[in-house]
Amino acid sequence: MITNHWQWLLIALLFVGAGALATFKTELLWKIDTFLTVKGGEPSDFYLAMARVTGVLMMVGGVIAFVVGLADLFGT
Repeated sequence: MITNHWQWLLIALLFVGAGALATFKTELLWKIDTFLTVKGGEPSDFYLAMARVTGVLMMVGGVIAFVVGLADLFGT
């Protein structure tokens, strides 16, 4: 269990950052993920769509963690 409000805010920042990367820089994320195994390939449309959906869900989770961190910070 996370008991420190700063931990919630750090988790929020990490989730929003990773979610933004997955949502807006999907092809870069694919290159980072597969640079050792695939030469000259391209991601499938399904991969791109699922990476974007996952990115949006991660950003939503980050916003929820941010709200929880602020609530813990102000003691409500």
